[in-house]
Amino acid sequence: MLNKVMMTGRLISVPALTTENDCRCCRISIAVDQPKRKGIDTVGSDFFNCIAHERNADMINDLFSAGDLITLVGTLRNAPDHSAEIVVQEVHISGGKQAAITGDAGMLF
Repeated sequence: MLNKVMMTGRLISVPALTTENDCRCCRISIAVDQPKRKGIDTVGSDFFNCIAHERNADMINDLFSAGDLITLVGTLRNAPDHSAEIVVQEVHISGGKQAAITGDAGMLF
């Protein structure tokens, strides 16, 4: 069976590092633009809740802020409140602070 998600979007709020069950984690939400369709001028967005742990949580917290472009790879799971969330396994810099500082886009953590 396969459960893999890859998406690029913009953070809709400032990431915040917390500790849950002795594990560093960062909960974020990203907005992903829907594909533009022929004859339609406005493009909608889909919003996804994500959770990153340990090193990925640290990287997101340190390198990204609201409005930054980020690419995530992870798995989809049902959260305790019966909503879906993305469990982040990889973080790719697509336009966050680090890309602006180093001029390097596409860095993987």
